[in-house]
Amino acid sequence: MFYSGIQLLLDQSRYPEAEAVIREELKEDMENEELFFLLALSLYHQDRPKKAEEAAREAIRLNPEFDMGYFALAMILLDRDNYKAALAEIEKAIELDPWDANFFGLQSRIFAEWGKFEKSVEAAENGLEIDAENEGCRFYRGLALSRLGRHDEADDDALGLLSGDPDSAENHCARGWILAQAGQLQEAEQHFAEALRIYPDSVDAKSGLAFVFKLRNPMIGWLLRFVLWMSRMPVWKAFGFVILVSFLVTRLAFSDLPSPLPEVGKVLRALLLGVFILLIILDLLFNFLISRSKTARHALSNDELKAVRLCIVPLILIAWFFLTWAIFKGAKELPYHAVAWAAVARLTYEAYETGNAWVRRWMGALAIFCVVVAIWLIVSFYTILRPAVAAKIEAMQDLTVEGEEPGEAAVAQMRETFLYIQRLIRWIVEIPTLIVWLLAAFSDDVREFFTRRAPDGSV
Repeated sequence: MFYSGIQLLLDQSRYPEAEAVIREELKEDMENEELFFLLALSLYHQDRPKKAEEAAREAIRLNPEFDMGYFALAMILLDRDNYKAALAEIEKAIELDPWDANFFGLQSRIFAEWGKFEKSVEAAENGLEIDAENEGCRFYRGLALSRLGRHDEADDDALGLLSGDPDSAENHCARGWILAQAGQLQEAEQHFAEALRIYPDSVDAKSGLAFVFKLRNPMIGWLLRFVLWMSRMPVWKAFGFVILVSFLVTRLAFSDLPSPLPEVGKVLRALLLGVFILLIILDLLFNFLISRSKTARHALSNDELKAVRLCIVPLILIAWFFLTWAIFKGAKELPYHAVAWAAVARLTYEAYETGNAWVRRWMGALAIFCVVVAIWLIVSFYTILRPAVAAKIEAMQDLTVEGEEPGEAAVAQMRETFLYIQRLIRWIVEIPTLIVWLLAAFSDDVREFFTRRAPDGSV
């Protein structure tokens, strides 16, 4: 009888009360795997993932054949962005009970959030073969199909979900995302707005509204479509595409081809660098544009608005100042400064993006590290690199006599000087810049890394 009472409390979102009842029952029966499963659910919904994981693992320890224990553990691990471990646990649940469509729905969700959309569709369809009306499978099948560009099929799923439950904020968000990725922005905006009317605190609806606004801006929309197109490629293809384009443009810029091809290559190289920096700060620019819009402004949290006002705009302006100076003045060191300050802006944004105080402190520390690197690049250029290069060139000139061919010793010294300058540039400029660029480019993954390790109660 007490199981139904606990389940009722969970259904009513009365999670602390449910936890209290479960712990009272556990005093009488510490070997009950179902109680530990229910405890895991109550803790999970109270944003206490580590304690929830402990409870789920205890349920599995008590009964290794308890499929719902693996289901709960997979859900908890997924919430902490630990996709690989979550997938392993849900596969164990499916192995124990291959006839539960909800298990396949969670598997589809894991693949979708992991970016493996074809596998997400496959998992959802496996679940729909068991239960053709399973909402989880239909929901994630539709989202995955839309990311694969199969918009008509995705929209059929979304319409089916809406006809079954037209007052669901989640269903309106699902159709909104599908329509947005199909380019039907007006209808997408209506669905996101309806989702916010039903559930004003819906993060998904606010994100969707912001996404629509971004696509409407011509320049930002073009970049976002490019990112979406890249995201549909396998990772190795996308990486190869970027490397190939960079290689071809660089070869063209420094080739011996007739004019104006090398000049065109240099312009393309500068534009490519601009695109790389834009990809780092794309979300920041989105938030700036959204903060300027009266209709979309409410899609941003107070922290995000504060970040735009106090940090992000000044940092982006600094980065673009260096990049513009480099393009028009040809100073080769300035693009490194631009990348460094863009990285500072990105990591500052990530610090404000998370609501977890512990994660925010770590992301803030990384942003401060990038500030130190950015300042180091400026100071070291004028105090270390430029004087060292000037001294080496002066010493090399002393070895040669005007009007005569340099001797073997002079040639060897020139070669050594060239290699020394290359090493100096690599260690003082290139490697620090690469480190901060990688931190910025993979800032989502860095934030997820800290989120997985955040202690309970730090949210």
